[in-house]
Amino acid sequence: MAAAATSVSTTAIGIVPAPETDSVFKPALLLMSGRTVAFAATFFIPLVLARVFDPAQFGTYKQLFLIWGTVYYIAQLGMASSLYYFLPRAPRMAGSYVANSLLFLAASGLVCLGALVIAAPKLGRWLSNNELPQYLPWIGLYVFLMMVSMALEVVLISRGRYLWASATYAISDIARGGGLHRAGAAVPAARVAPERRRDSGRPSGCHHTLLLPQGIPRQLQTGWGAAQEPVGVCAPFGLAVVVEILQASLPQYVVSHLFDPATFAIFAVGCLQIPLVDFAASPTSDVMMVKMQERLAKGRTRAVLEIWHDTTWKLALLFLPLAAFLMVDAREIIVFLFTKRYSASAPIFMVWSAMILLASLQVDGVMRVFAQTRFLLVLNLMRLAIIAG
Repeated sequence: MAAAATSVSTTAIGIVPAPETDSVFKPALLLMSGRTVAFAATFFIPLVLARVFDPAQFGTYKQLFLIWGTVYYIAQLGMASSLYYFLPRAPRMAGSYVANSLLFLAASGLVCLGALVIAAPKLGRWLSNNELPQYLPWIGLYVFLMMVSMALEVVLISRGRYLWASATYAISDIARGGGLHRAGAAVPAARVAPERRRDSGRPSGCHHTLLLPQGIPRQLQTGWGAAQEPVGVCAPFGLAVVVEILQASLPQYVVSHLFDPATFAIFAVGCLQIPLVDFAASPTSDVMMVKMQERLAKGRTRAVLEIWHDTTWKLALLFLPLAAFLMVDAREIIVFLFTKRYSASAPIFMVWSAMILLASLQVDGVMRVFAQTRFLLVLNLMRLAIIAG
């Protein structure tokens, strides 16, 4: 069985554990550095397009990436993120957990590709933009390839390979930024391209085998035993993710439906995502979850509380002044980045920036560490009801 096939000790297969430390920010800083390098190549693309395109064309561009983000994050159903829960707790089952996740993500990505191709004309009508359908098949292909390759960084972080994960973030995002549009699909394709072993000349699996920690590729076997527990945890968490994406993107879909693409461009610019927030919050939460799981596995419950306190106050130290600065200088920032053509976006940006304060509290990560995914689903349903109202 798969469980027996993967019962190889991490020491025996040559995986040297990372030095143990309760600090979340030392490894998180490595991940932030990779994303910061990627930021230099990707953040300025919409700024250039806002000057090259007219508002209607720029609105189409923003609609395409709204659809991509919605489909991509919903389709995961928490399967890749669940590895943060399972890999630190059961490293000897890592191969089976990763293989089951990859199979699920590949199937889900294929469904998304087909759905976007079939629904392209209806989406164009529903979002009041006849230009969308011709681009949606390429968005579907991009989603599929990204789904197959997305577990790479998760496994690297879960195994304490923060430098490799940081380099992967940077290289992938720089390549995506340089590829743009249709050529951008080649980047995730390269991440999952078959590797040929020199000794056999036959494909040995996914390109992940080049970067995953030693021992994972040889353990990539599926098994129902290794799939039952993730499904039990991921089902409510997957629903919680779906609801979270819906409540986050609902305002943009409503505006896109009610108004023309040029007006939507004004609203979308106001909903500008500040990269520094994701650079800091996302890797910090990932590392926090891994370290909490490691401490819980050793019975060090008190250390979990200390990790939470350390994470929260350091994120607040960064996000409180950042939110204040963005709210005070909202108009100047929007005009500087997107020109006076989008100055009407400033009031929306002020309200949007206030939400940065909530990123200091990584509540979702803690709920996932303790497998309280049903409670997380209830919280997200409450948020969706409030925003819909």
